[in-house]
Amino acid sequence: MMLKEIPNLANNIKAKEKLELLYQLYVTRLLYTAKGILKNSYDAEGVVQSAFIKVMYILDEIENPEEKRTYALLTTIVKNLCYDHIRKRKYEELVDFDEAQWDMADTRSPEQIYVEKEEELEFRDFIQAMPEKYRAPMLLHYVHELSVKEVAEVLGITQNLASVRLSRGRKYMLDVIEKSGNMINEIS
Repeated sequence: MMLKEIPNLANNIKAKEKLELLYQLYVTRLLYTAKGILKNSYDAEGVVQSAFIKVMYILDEIENPEEKRTYALLTTIVKNLCYDHIRKRKYEELVDFDEAQWDMADTRSPEQIYVEKEEELEFRDFIQAMPEKYRAPMLLHYVHELSVKEVAEVLGITQNLASVRLSRGRKYMLDVIEKSGNMINEIS
């Protein structure tokens, strides 16, 4: 796969204006989406910046910046970058020992902490392998601890649909677990 060259916006006034319009129209909503997923303003800003860099590669494919399809495309790019960021952070968490875990008030042994981290990572990996329509709500609800209402807001769907997708996602997980013979202590 060959990389496309980033368009030179300094010489292409039309492309520059289109990118500026996209930024003005959608940056606030995209930041809200990224913050909802990542729970961190700094990371969210970086993800949105990366999204606009990606958009520069496909700028000529965007005909009308004000179309709903354009917003949907930008939202999809931001969500995927957020999930990539979470996956990257997941591996960093393995070696990044949180000071709270080593607090003297914590009565868990290092082995218990390690097992809990491993179970959490296994759960996240399991969710990552799910179909997208279940994965996003499951990640937001169970990993990022968003309420059903917040999941609905981040995904731009109704609260009822978010509940249905979470329910079907849990059922999907149970079916896969039964087929594979694995056991997970608590899913719902």
